[in-house]
Amino acid sequence: MSWSHVLRTCNSSLFGFNTLCRTPVANILRPLGYRPLFTPAVLGLDGYLSSREKIQIQFTNMTGKFQDRMREVLQSEKNNVIFTEDLKNAAHLAEANKDDIELVLEMAKKFNKQNSGLRFGTFVFGPVVMRMLHHLDCPDVAIQALKSEELDGFFDQLASYQIVLDLLYKKERYEDVIDVFRDLQSKRLQGTKFPKNCFMVVIATCYRMNSEESLRTVLDFMKEAEESGISVNRRCLIFIAALALRQNHPHITLEYLAKARDVSHIAIRNMRILALVETSRIEETLPILRAVVQIDIPDNSRPGKKSFILRETVEAVEAAVQKTSDKELIAEFKHILRSLEENHHITENSLERYVTEPIDVFKSNEKQDKAMLAASFNRNNKNKRRPQKYAHNRKGLMERE
Repeated sequence: MSWSHVLRTCNSSLFGFNTLCRTPVANILRPLGYRPLFTPAVLGLDGYLSSREKIQIQFTNMTGKFQDRMREVLQSEKNNVIFTEDLKNAAHLAEANKDDIELVLEMAKKFNKQNSGLRFGTFVFGPVVMRMLHHLDCPDVAIQALKSEELDGFFDQLASYQIVLDLLYKKERYEDVIDVFRDLQSKRLQGTKFPKNCFMVVIATCYRMNSEESLRTVLDFMKEAEESGISVNRRCLIFIAALALRQNHPHITLEYLAKARDVSHIAIRNMRILALVETSRIEETLPILRAVVQIDIPDNSRPGKKSFILRETVEAVEAAVQKTSDKELIAEFKHILRSLEENHHITENSLERYVTEPIDVFKSNEKQDKAMLAASFNRNNKNKRRPQKYAHNRKGLMERE
Protein backbone atom coordinates (compact mmCIF):
# COMPACT_ATOMS: atom_id res chain seq x y z
CA MET A 1 0.00 0.00 0.00
CA SER A 2 1.45 3.40 -0.99
CA TRP A 3 1.81 6.31 1.40
CA SER A 4 -0.56 8.36 -0.74
CA HIS A 5 -3.24 5.68 -0.29
CA VAL A 6 -2.63 5.77 3.46
CA LEU A 7 -3.09 9.52 3.45
CA ARG A 8 -6.36 9.29 1.53
CA THR A 9 -7.96 6.59 3.62
CA CYS A 10 -6.59 6.92 7.16
CA ASN A 11 -6.53 9.43 9.94
CA SER A 12 -3.91 9.83 12.63
CA SER A 13 -5.80 7.77 15.23
CA LEU A 14 -5.31 4.63 13.13
CA PHE A 15 -1.52 4.73 13.43
CA GLY A 16 -1.51 3.63 17.04
CA PHE A 17 -0.16 6.71 18.78
CA ASN A 18 -1.61 8.96 21.43
CA THR A 19 -2.44 12.45 20.15
CA LEU A 20 -2.87 14.03 23.61
CA CYS A 21 0.77 15.14 23.83
CA ARG A 22 0.99 16.58 20.35
CA THR A 23 2.45 20.06 19.98
CA PRO A 24 1.64 22.64 17.28
CA VAL A 25 4.55 21.69 15.02
CA ALA A 26 3.11 23.81 12.23
CA ASN A 27 4.00 26.81 14.39
CA ILE A 28 7.57 25.58 14.76
CA LEU A 29 7.90 25.24 10.98
CA ARG A 30 6.51 28.71 10.42
CA PRO A 31 7.40 30.21 7.02
CA LEU A 32 10.21 32.74 6.85
CA GLY A 33 9.12 34.16 3.51
CA TYR A 34 10.83 33.44 0.21
CA ARG A 35 14.32 31.98 0.38
CA PRO A 36 16.13 30.91 -2.79
CA LEU A 37 16.66 27.19 -3.18
CA PHE A 38 20.02 27.62 -4.94
CA THR A 39 22.56 30.40 -4.64
CA PRO A 40 23.35 32.41 -7.82
CA ALA A 41 26.69 30.59 -8.07
CA VAL A 42 24.98 27.21 -8.37
CA LEU A 43 22.81 28.41 -11.25
CA GLY A 44 25.66 30.24 -12.95
CA LEU A 45 23.84 33.55 -12.53
CA ASP A 46 26.82 35.24 -10.94
CA GLY A 47 28.97 34.29 -13.92
CA TYR A 48 26.28 35.48 -16.31
CA LEU A 49 26.01 38.84 -14.54
CA SER A 50 29.78 39.25 -14.57
CA SER A 51 29.92 38.58 -18.31
CA ARG A 52 26.91 40.81 -18.85
CA GLU A 53 28.63 43.73 -17.17
CA LYS A 54 31.81 43.29 -19.24
CA ILE A 55 29.95 42.97 -22.55
CA GLN A 56 27.75 45.99 -21.81
CA ILE A 57 30.87 48.04 -21.13
CA GLN A 58 32.32 46.89 -24.46
CA PHE A 59 29.12 47.90 -26.25
CA THR A 60 28.75 51.29 -24.60
CA ASN A 61 26.69 53.48 -26.95
CA MET A 62 26.70 50.63 -29.52
CA THR A 63 24.00 48.29 -28.22
CA GLY A 64 21.23 49.73 -30.41
CA LYS A 65 23.36 49.54 -33.58
CA PHE A 66 24.34 45.94 -32.82
CA GLN A 67 20.73 44.90 -32.25
CA ASP A 68 19.59 46.63 -35.46
CA ARG A 69 22.30 44.78 -37.40
CA MET A 70 21.14 41.47 -35.93
CA ARG A 71 17.57 42.22 -37.00
CA GLU A 72 18.82 42.87 -40.52
CA VAL A 73 20.57 39.50 -40.51
CA LEU A 74 17.35 37.81 -39.45
CA GLN A 75 15.27 39.59 -42.09
CA SER A 76 17.75 39.14 -44.92
CA GLU A 77 16.89 36.64 -47.62
CA LYS A 78 20.56 35.80 -47.98
CA ASN A 79 21.95 32.80 -46.19
CA ASN A 80 23.32 34.90 -43.34
CA VAL A 81 24.65 33.06 -40.34
CA ILE A 82 24.16 33.81 -36.65
CA PHE A 83 27.62 33.49 -35.16
CA THR A 84 28.28 32.20 -31.68
CA GLU A 85 29.70 35.52 -30.52
CA ASP A 86 26.69 37.44 -31.84
CA LEU A 87 24.19 35.28 -29.95
CA LYS A 88 26.34 35.44 -26.84
CA ASN A 89 26.48 39.24 -27.01
CA ALA A 90 22.76 39.56 -27.65
CA ALA A 91 21.93 37.37 -24.64
CA HIS A 92 24.05 39.60 -22.39
CA LEU A 93 22.83 42.92 -23.78
CA ALA A 94 19.09 42.22 -23.63
CA GLU A 95 16.97 44.26 -21.26
CA ALA A 96 13.53 43.43 -19.86
CA ASN A 97 11.53 44.54 -22.88
CA LYS A 98 9.70 42.62 -25.57
CA ASP A 99 11.92 43.68 -28.48
CA ASP A 100 15.21 42.69 -26.86
CA ILE A 101 13.94 39.31 -25.69
CA GLU A 102 12.28 38.51 -29.02
CA LEU A 103 15.52 39.35 -30.82
CA VAL A 104 17.50 36.88 -28.71
CA LEU A 105 14.93 34.13 -29.21
CA GLU A 106 14.73 34.69 -32.98
CA MET A 107 18.52 34.57 -33.17
CA ALA A 108 18.44 31.37 -31.13
CA LYS A 109 15.92 29.83 -33.54
CA LYS A 110 18.06 30.69 -36.57
CA PHE A 111 21.18 29.48 -34.77
CA ASN A 112 19.40 26.24 -33.89
CA LYS A 113 18.44 25.34 -37.44
CA GLN A 114 21.75 26.25 -39.00
CA ASN A 115 23.69 23.35 -40.37
CA SER A 116 25.88 21.98 -37.59
CA GLY A 117 28.90 22.27 -39.86
CA LEU A 118 28.48 26.03 -39.90
CA ARG A 119 28.52 26.40 -36.16
CA PHE A 120 31.80 27.65 -34.86
CA GLY A 121 32.89 26.19 -31.55
CA THR A 122 30.96 23.99 -29.18
CA PHE A 123 29.29 26.67 -27.08
CA VAL A 124 26.03 25.46 -25.50
CA PHE A 125 23.53 28.30 -25.42
CA GLY A 126 20.54 26.77 -23.64
CA PRO A 127 21.68 27.65 -20.11
CA VAL A 128 22.88 31.11 -21.21
CA VAL A 129 19.49 32.07 -22.64
CA MET A 130 17.72 30.67 -19.59
CA ARG A 131 20.00 32.67 -17.29
CA MET A 132 19.06 35.74 -19.28
CA LEU A 133 15.34 34.99 -18.83
CA HIS A 134 15.90 34.25 -15.13
CA HIS A 135 17.72 37.56 -14.65
CA LEU A 136 15.07 39.47 -16.62
CA ASP A 137 12.31 37.72 -14.64
CA CYS A 138 10.44 36.21 -17.61
CA PRO A 139 8.89 32.87 -16.51
CA ASP A 140 6.22 32.79 -19.25
CA VAL A 141 8.79 33.37 -21.99
CA ALA A 142 10.97 30.61 -20.52
CA ILE A 143 8.09 28.10 -20.62
CA GLN A 144 7.20 29.09 -24.19
CA ALA A 145 10.84 28.72 -25.24
CA LEU A 146 10.96 25.19 -23.84
CA LYS A 147 7.86 24.26 -25.85
CA SER A 148 8.93 25.95 -29.10
CA GLU A 149 9.36 23.51 -31.98
CA GLU A 150 11.88 25.86 -33.58
CA LEU A 151 14.02 25.57 -30.46
CA ASP A 152 13.73 21.79 -30.22
CA GLY A 153 16.95 20.45 -28.73
CA PHE A 154 18.29 23.91 -27.94
CA PHE A 155 17.48 23.58 -24.22
CA ASP A 156 18.21 19.87 -23.89
CA GLN A 157 20.54 20.32 -20.93
CA LEU A 158 19.68 19.62 -17.32
CA ALA A 159 21.16 22.99 -16.40
CA SER A 160 18.62 24.77 -18.62
CA TYR A 161 15.72 23.01 -16.94
CA GLN A 162 17.15 23.59 -13.46
CA ILE A 163 17.32 27.34 -14.15
CA VAL A 164 13.74 27.45 -15.47
CA LEU A 165 12.43 25.41 -12.54
CA ASP A 166 14.24 27.69 -10.12
CA LEU A 167 12.67 30.76 -11.74
CA LEU A 168 9.19 29.23 -11.51
CA TYR A 169 9.89 28.29 -7.88
CA LYS A 170 10.93 31.86 -7.17
CA LYS A 171 7.73 33.21 -8.78
CA GLU A 172 5.57 30.72 -6.82
CA ARG A 173 4.42 29.08 -10.06
CA TYR A 174 4.14 25.75 -8.31
CA GLU A 175 1.88 23.92 -10.77
CA ASP A 176 4.17 25.04 -13.60
CA VAL A 177 7.16 23.59 -11.75
CA ILE A 178 5.51 20.18 -11.66
CA ASP A 179 4.34 20.41 -15.29
CA VAL A 180 7.78 21.41 -16.59
CA PHE A 181 9.40 18.63 -14.57
CA ARG A 182 7.05 16.07 -16.08
CA ASP A 183 7.94 17.35 -19.55
CA LEU A 184 11.60 16.95 -18.60
CA GLN A 185 10.94 13.39 -17.47
CA SER A 186 9.52 12.52 -20.88
CA LYS A 187 12.77 13.67 -22.51
CA ARG A 188 14.95 11.38 -20.39
CA LEU A 189 17.94 13.73 -20.68
CA GLN A 190 21.16 11.93 -19.71
CA GLY A 191 19.07 8.79 -19.43
CA THR A 192 17.25 9.61 -16.20
CA LYS A 193 13.67 10.44 -15.22
CA PHE A 194 14.76 11.94 -11.91
CA PRO A 195 17.70 14.32 -12.40
CA LYS A 196 18.77 15.22 -8.87
CA ASN A 197 18.74 19.00 -8.85
CA CYS A 198 15.59 19.35 -10.93
CA PHE A 199 13.82 16.80 -8.74
CA MET A 200 14.94 18.76 -5.71
CA VAL A 201 13.08 21.84 -7.00
CA VAL A 202 9.91 19.75 -7.29
CA ILE A 203 10.24 18.46 -3.74
CA ALA A 204 10.97 21.95 -2.42
CA THR A 205 7.93 23.18 -4.34
CA CYS A 206 5.70 20.60 -2.66
CA TYR A 207 7.08 21.74 0.69
CA ARG A 208 6.23 25.36 -0.08
CA MET A 209 2.73 24.41 -1.24
CA ASN A 210 2.28 22.90 2.23
CA SER A 211 -0.92 20.95 1.71
CA GLU A 212 -2.15 17.39 2.06
CA GLU A 213 -2.33 17.25 -1.73
CA SER A 214 1.29 18.38 -2.16
CA LEU A 215 2.36 15.71 0.35
CA ARG A 216 0.53 13.08 -1.71
CA THR A 217 2.21 14.42 -4.85
CA VAL A 218 5.72 14.24 -3.43
CA LEU A 219 5.14 10.77 -1.95
CA ASP A 220 3.88 9.52 -5.32
CA PHE A 221 7.00 10.95 -6.98
CA MET A 222 9.17 9.28 -4.34
CA LYS A 223 7.45 5.94 -4.81
CA GLU A 224 8.14 6.10 -8.54
CA ALA A 225 11.75 7.18 -7.95
CA GLU A 226 12.41 4.36 -5.50
CA GLU A 227 10.86 1.82 -7.87
CA SER A 228 13.29 3.10 -10.51
CA GLY A 229 16.23 2.58 -8.15
CA ILE A 230 16.79 6.30 -7.60
CA SER A 231 18.12 7.47 -4.24
CA VAL A 232 17.57 11.07 -3.24
CA ASN A 233 19.97 13.30 -1.35
CA ARG A 234 19.75 14.61 2.18
CA ARG A 235 18.13 17.92 1.31
CA CYS A 236 15.24 16.19 -0.46
CA LEU A 237 14.66 13.93 2.54
CA ILE A 238 14.65 16.99 4.82
CA PHE A 239 12.00 18.74 2.72
CA ILE A 240 9.77 15.66 2.65
CA ALA A 241 10.17 15.03 6.39
CA ALA A 242 9.41 18.68 7.17
CA LEU A 243 6.32 18.70 4.95
CA ALA A 244 5.02 15.53 6.61
CA LEU A 245 5.60 17.12 10.01
CA ARG A 246 3.73 20.25 8.91
CA GLN A 247 0.82 18.13 7.76
CA ASN A 248 0.66 16.18 11.04
CA HIS A 249 2.07 12.91 9.75
CA PRO A 250 5.08 12.38 12.05
CA HIS A 251 5.21 8.67 11.19
CA ILE A 252 6.12 9.66 7.60
CA THR A 253 8.68 12.12 8.93
CA LEU A 254 10.41 9.34 10.87
CA GLU A 255 10.22 7.03 7.87
CA TYR A 256 12.07 9.46 5.60
CA LEU A 257 14.57 10.65 8.20
CA ALA A 258 15.57 7.02 8.64
CA LYS A 259 16.74 7.03 5.01
CA ALA A 260 19.30 9.79 5.65
CA ARG A 261 22.90 8.69 6.06
CA ASP A 262 23.95 11.79 8.02
CA VAL A 263 21.70 11.84 11.09
CA SER A 264 23.78 14.56 12.75
CA HIS A 265 22.42 17.33 10.50
CA ILE A 266 20.68 19.89 12.69
CA ALA A 267 17.37 19.77 10.78
CA ILE A 268 17.31 15.96 10.84
CA ARG A 269 18.12 15.77 14.55
CA ASN A 270 15.47 18.31 15.54
CA MET A 271 12.73 16.94 13.27
CA ARG A 272 13.37 13.45 14.57
CA ILE A 273 12.90 14.69 18.13
CA LEU A 274 9.74 16.62 17.21
CA ALA A 275 8.29 13.62 15.37
CA LEU A 276 8.98 11.40 18.40
CA VAL A 277 7.21 13.93 20.60
CA GLU A 278 4.28 13.97 18.21
CA THR A 279 4.03 10.18 18.38
CA SER A 280 4.24 10.21 22.20
CA ARG A 281 7.60 8.42 22.20
CA ILE A 282 9.00 10.88 24.72
CA GLU A 283 11.59 8.56 26.28
CA GLU A 284 13.29 8.13 22.89
CA THR A 285 14.00 11.85 22.64
CA LEU A 286 16.24 11.95 25.71
CA PRO A 287 19.12 9.83 24.30
CA ILE A 288 19.24 12.12 21.27
CA LEU A 289 19.41 15.20 23.46
CA ARG A 290 21.99 13.58 25.74
CA ALA A 291 24.16 12.59 22.77
CA VAL A 292 24.51 16.23 21.70
CA VAL A 293 26.50 16.88 24.86
CA GLN A 294 28.20 13.52 25.36
CA ILE A 295 29.13 12.71 21.76
CA ASP A 296 29.77 16.13 20.30
CA ILE A 297 32.55 15.01 17.95
CA PRO A 298 34.11 17.96 16.07
CA ASP A 299 33.60 17.89 12.33
CA ASN A 300 37.01 18.42 10.69
CA SER A 301 35.36 19.53 7.47
CA ARG A 302 33.55 22.29 9.38
CA PRO A 303 36.02 23.69 11.92
CA GLY A 304 34.41 25.57 14.77
CA LYS A 305 31.05 23.91 14.21
CA LYS A 306 29.27 22.08 17.00
CA SER A 307 25.98 20.27 17.50
CA PHE A 308 22.90 22.28 18.36
CA ILE A 309 19.35 21.78 19.50
CA LEU A 310 16.72 24.38 18.73
CA ARG A 311 15.15 26.20 21.66
CA GLU A 312 11.69 25.43 20.29
CA THR A 313 12.54 21.72 20.09
CA VAL A 314 13.68 21.68 23.72
CA GLU A 315 10.49 23.45 24.73
CA ALA A 316 8.37 20.89 22.87
CA VAL A 317 10.13 18.04 24.68
CA GLU A 318 9.81 19.83 28.02
CA ALA A 319 6.06 20.32 27.57
CA ALA A 320 5.63 16.65 26.66
CA VAL A 321 7.76 15.47 29.57
CA GLN A 322 5.79 17.58 32.04
CA LYS A 323 2.52 16.09 30.81
CA THR A 324 3.73 12.56 31.66
CA SER A 325 4.00 13.40 35.40
CA ASP A 326 6.83 10.84 35.48
CA LYS A 327 9.20 12.17 38.17
CA GLU A 328 12.21 10.16 36.98
CA LEU A 329 11.69 11.25 33.38
CA ILE A 330 11.28 14.89 34.42
CA ALA A 331 14.43 14.76 36.56
CA GLU A 332 16.46 13.19 33.76
CA PHE A 333 15.26 15.79 31.28
CA LYS A 334 16.17 18.65 33.65
CA HIS A 335 19.67 17.22 34.02
CA ILE A 336 20.10 17.02 30.24
CA LEU A 337 18.67 20.51 29.78
CA ARG A 338 21.12 21.95 32.27
CA SER A 339 24.03 20.32 30.40
CA LEU A 340 22.76 21.64 27.06
CA GLU A 341 22.53 25.16 28.44
CA GLU A 342 25.86 25.12 30.24
CA ASN A 343 27.67 23.90 27.13
CA HIS A 344 25.85 26.35 24.83
CA HIS A 345 24.22 23.71 22.64
CA ILE A 346 20.85 25.49 22.39
CA THR A 347 20.21 27.90 19.52
CA GLU A 348 17.41 30.41 19.12
CA ASN A 349 17.33 29.91 15.33
CA SER A 350 14.19 28.45 13.76
CA LEU A 351 13.88 25.02 12.21
CA GLU A 352 12.62 26.63 9.00
CA ARG A 353 15.97 28.38 8.62
CA TYR A 354 17.82 25.07 8.39
CA VAL A 355 15.21 23.32 6.26
CA THR A 356 15.25 26.09 3.63
CA GLU A 357 18.93 27.05 3.78
CA PRO A 358 20.03 27.90 0.20
CA ILE A 359 22.26 25.32 -1.46
CA ASP A 360 25.66 26.66 -2.40
CA VAL A 361 28.55 25.40 -4.50
CA PHE A 362 30.75 22.98 -2.63
CA LYS A 363 34.10 24.71 -2.09
CA SER A 364 36.87 22.24 -1.51
CA ASN A 365 39.35 22.73 1.29
CA GLU A 366 42.73 23.62 -0.24
CA LYS A 367 44.77 22.05 2.58
CA GLN A 368 42.64 18.93 2.45
CA ASP A 369 43.10 18.69 -1.33
CA LYS A 370 46.88 18.93 -0.95
CA ALA A 371 46.84 16.26 1.73
CA MET A 372 44.77 13.99 -0.52
CA LEU A 373 47.17 14.60 -3.40
CA ALA A 374 50.19 13.79 -1.23
CA ALA A 375 48.49 10.64 0.02
CA SER A 376 47.71 9.51 -3.51
CA PHE A 377 51.28 8.46 -4.20
CA ASN A 378 52.82 5.18 -3.14
CA ARG A 379 56.19 5.91 -1.62
CA ASN A 380 57.09 2.29 -1.03
CA ASN A 381 58.78 2.29 -4.43
CA LYS A 382 61.76 4.67 -4.40
CA ASN A 383 61.98 4.89 -8.18
CA LYS A 384 58.28 5.34 -9.03
CA ARG A 385 55.34 7.18 -7.63
CA ARG A 386 52.22 5.47 -8.74
CA PRO A 387 48.90 7.18 -8.04
CA GLN A 388 46.54 5.20 -5.86
CA LYS A 389 42.79 5.23 -6.26
CA TYR A 390 40.95 7.76 -4.13
CA ALA A 391 37.59 9.46 -4.20
CA HIS A 392 38.02 12.54 -6.35
CA ASN A 393 36.73 15.65 -4.66
CA ARG A 394 35.21 17.17 -7.77
CA LYS A 395 33.77 20.62 -7.86
CA GLY A 396 30.03 20.75 -7.51
CA LEU A 397 27.26 20.86 -4.96
CA MET A 398 27.69 19.05 -1.71
CA GLU A 399 23.94 18.44 -1.82
CA ARG A 400 24.17 16.98 -5.32
CA GLU A 401 26.35 14.08 -4.31
